[in-house]
Amino acid sequence: MTGWRVGLLPYAFAALAIVVASAIALVPTAREPASIPLGAPPTTAPRPTPPESGRLAYWRAGAGGRQELWVSDVAGTRRSVVASAPAGSDVGLTRWSADGERIAYSLDGTAVGVARAAAGATAIAIPAALRADHWTIVSLSWAPDASLVAATLRAANGLGDESDVYLVEPRAGAQWRRATTIGDAYAGEWIDAERLFVETTTGMIALLDAATLELRPFTGIPAVSPLVGRDGRVYFVGGGAMGETGASRLPTASGWVWSATIDGDDVRREERAPHEQMRLLGVLDDGRGVVGLPGSVYVSGEDLVALPYRAGNVSRVVVSPDGHRLLALADPRIVQIDTARIPRRLADGTPPASAATVVLDGALAPDVWLRSSPIALAHAHPPVDARAPVARLAFVLGGTVWESRPGLPPRPILSAGTARGYVGQLAWSPAGDGLAATIEAPGPPSLAQTLVVRGNGEWRLTVGGRIERVSWAPDGRSVAVTATATGAYGDTDVRVYDADSGTAAQRIRSASASWTRLGLLVLDSPAATQASGAPQHVELVSASGARAVTDDDRLADDPLLADLGSGDLAIQRVAASGDGRLLAMWVRGLTPSGGNANGALVVTRVSDGRALWVRSFGLLPMPQDVAWSPSGALLGWTLRPTTGEPEASTTARAVDGATGRTVIERDGRFAGWSPDGAWMYVARDEGLYAYPVDGGEGVRVSAIGVPVAATTP
Repeated sequence: MTGWRVGLLPYAFAALAIVVASAIALVPTAREPASIPLGAPPTTAPRPTPPESGRLAYWRAGAGGRQELWVSDVAGTRRSVVASAPAGSDVGLTRWSADGERIAYSLDGTAVGVARAAAGATAIAIPAALRADHWTIVSLSWAPDASLVAATLRAANGLGDESDVYLVEPRAGAQWRRATTIGDAYAGEWIDAERLFVETTTGMIALLDAATLELRPFTGIPAVSPLVGRDGRVYFVGGGAMGETGASRLPTASGWVWSATIDGDDVRREERAPHEQMRLLGVLDDGRGVVGLPGSVYVSGEDLVALPYRAGNVSRVVVSPDGHRLLALADPRIVQIDTARIPRRLADGTPPASAATVVLDGALAPDVWLRSSPIALAHAHPPVDARAPVARLAFVLGGTVWESRPGLPPRPILSAGTARGYVGQLAWSPAGDGLAATIEAPGPPSLAQTLVVRGNGEWRLTVGGRIERVSWAPDGRSVAVTATATGAYGDTDVRVYDADSGTAAQRIRSASASWTRLGLLVLDSPAATQASGAPQHVELVSASGARAVTDDDRLADDPLLADLGSGDLAIQRVAASGDGRLLAMWVRGLTPSGGNANGALVVTRVSDGRALWVRSFGLLPMPQDVAWSPSGALLGWTLRPTTGEPEASTTARAVDGATGRTVIERDGRFAGWSPDGAWMYVARDEGLYAYPVDGGEGVRVSAIGVPVAATTP
């Protein structure tokens, strides 16, 4: 599930984070506490706050316009100044450490300040090279033992397309360490003292080991904002299109609230109704999520219910340890909300104003600390079934290519290198010693790159236009790339490259090509002819020359294609079986004005061009993920649901290439073939499965339910 992209949306919240706290009661608020006057002098000596009462940290303007960082108890009393910044400083991202002893904050986006609740502060500037290139801090999070601070640094003053996670010790003179190198990474909540979540704008959630800097994918669902709940499960939102917030540009996702164990197993959809671009801020005791959507923060039950209007412009929330209340952090105030008074349905009315009580006014960039206890993480990691096919897998999550070998965790091997960069097709060479991938850079005009990895070397070639297909020669020495220059009806050709050097070897004017053991099968006309009804021919190009296989006129006269109408036909793509005996074609009828009519998947024999069977799809979308098995003659594809149907209606299907008879049909997305062609992979939200083509029950391969490219180990 890659390539989810939407436009930027304005958001009311800026930097979202979660603080999971343990069981203490928030201070009762039958009355509204008196606000601290702006510029009130600090106490002569900091007074430690009783650990059972919690703490607030917030900024206010002091004498001469200096910014002052105050700490107090949750009633706004027992207050003192613990740090300050020059007048005009941009301070924010205030975050308490888990022990309530230190506070981290961003200073002008170029340094992390660290203040102690008992007084004393220091600033740790980001690397000079990043400051010179106008990188800035857009998020902060503490390790549970306060040994490290994780920060997201983003290019172009926080507005660029490149971001990565950096780690630093909270002490003067500490050196920054770059923890990710994928160019699209945001630091999330820490899981324990060794690991933290990382998320991307392309919908990947991963676990980062702070010591080794190794990444491990968490789920195949495109999702964001993971957090550990009170039950030890990981909660997150996603399943749909990806986006970003307007101010901080943190990743957002459409879809549902989900939960899973820390292993990515036992995936559950926690809500029935999907929502648009959001981030998960917390989970209440009754299972409802607190989510940030464009314009406001909501409690997500049967309906989205906004917080009481008195909460104001909420940027973050802190959920109480028992999940009964939350503290809404909204510049310039902190508001406590009784979540039991927020209805589950809009039909029951809006939350009363009395459900919200102002704890503190005049508090800029505030944070709340409540003493927390360790949470036992929920685990469920079933062993791999011994019957599962043995294979080396490559797959895409977000903008990163991962490789998984038997018995080893997946490891990243290639990244798009920028936010919203899209990694498309993956294709192993026949011997498994090379991997071709396409990378699409964000923004128009669309440019794609082909990367071929061979042993310890690689070459990267920029191709003008969108790559439609990558196909390896049977001997692994050449790669054929079909590229369309300007959209669906732009000029299309096939470029053949030497796989070792990337040197261009041949260029064929063709709309589609597929390599087989017999040669290169090509659709010899550019895609522009599909709209005009110009002649189209499919040819087999080999060392001995070119031989005609079939053409659009012959297909139009075939009674098997009568459902496509009596007008012209357009052949849109060709794909040949590995042995070169069968050819699959995507064919559309054309209206008199050149528009698309009914469509069908047509399979013919290469030897004589005879159509063996036709699967008509009318005006519905054509099958996706269509691929032949590496041995035999099975053809697999995905049928997507039509608008309004549930996601569960997505179907993976495999048919006999010679007859069209269905061999396997399962819920989920067709995800590829095992190296020997004896198994079909199916991707579902709960993981990747493999089904034997000779019948029998499927086996679960992994928790990452995405399409894969498989080769021998």
